[in-house]
Amino acid sequence: MDRLQSMRAFSKVVEAGSFARAAALMDRDTASVTRLVADLERHLGARLLNRTTRSLSLTEAGTGYLLRCRRILEDVDDAEALARENTGQVRGRLRMLAGTTLGLEILAPRLAGFRERHPDVIVELDLTDRPVDLVGEGYDLAVGPRLAEIPGHLVARRLFDTPVILAAAPRYLAARGIPRTPADLARHACLNFRHEALREHWTLHGAGGDLTVPIATVLLSNNADVLRVAARSGMGICVTGERVVEQDLRAGTLVRVLPDYAVGTLEIPIAHPGRRVPPAKGRAVIDF
Repeated sequence: MDRLQSMRAFSKVVEAGSFARAAALMDRDTASVTRLVADLERHLGARLLNRTTRSLSLTEAGTGYLLRCRRILEDVDDAEALARENTGQVRGRLRMLAGTTLGLEILAPRLAGFRERHPDVIVELDLTDRPVDLVGEGYDLAVGPRLAEIPGHLVARRLFDTPVILAAAPRYLAARGIPRTPADLARHACLNFRHEALREHWTLHGAGGDLTVPIATVLLSNNADVLRVAARSGMGICVTGERVVEQDLRAGTLVRVLPDYAVGTLEIPIAHPGRRVPPAKGRAVIDF
């Protein structure tokens, strides 16, 4: 039995959701993929998949085996990628995790450029704002401010910093007036993160020092996209990371309010499991 091929077949069947789709992805016939998985189960002495005429599901043994199986296959792919590095070739599947807003506004628009440079790397980008076990769920990289407290089994570095700014739609400012000083914010509708320190006051940092000003919050959310879209519709002035709204600022759908001030700076780290040097495909993403 070719154990690596059997492991690849098992992983691909789970990924594709059927033996037939996995066979097509592997450029093999369905019978040979079925045989590879059956050989693997026989070798392990455990059933990995529950099969019905309509669906497949992982058994308990299969769930645990899949995570380790993927890591082994990724290590094999990484070893091959390292051997190819001198030729500039990087390939394989990269599982990446990011916060929803960060993924939509900053990462997704750059994927086309990354693919032009590395056409043999397949990126799986999952977006979530919930805490995730990076290692347990099989991710290669994670990006986002929620990684501020990095567990000991992860290695992290600063990817970039972004000023936290105030922004509003031109039509809102035309109707309500442009704030000229921080004190002017008291008469404006503010769109705010659901954070105790921001709810009733904003502390603005400028060349003359820090100023804490009272605000009237009309919308609270834990999601930066909600605040951005509401601001773009003319609802009020939002607090947001500058990089999150960079496309809106370029297009003029949002403009900075009190551009000489910032509410703070948000550090965005990128983290990967375990090793000091990430696999070649991970380094390619980080470098890009």
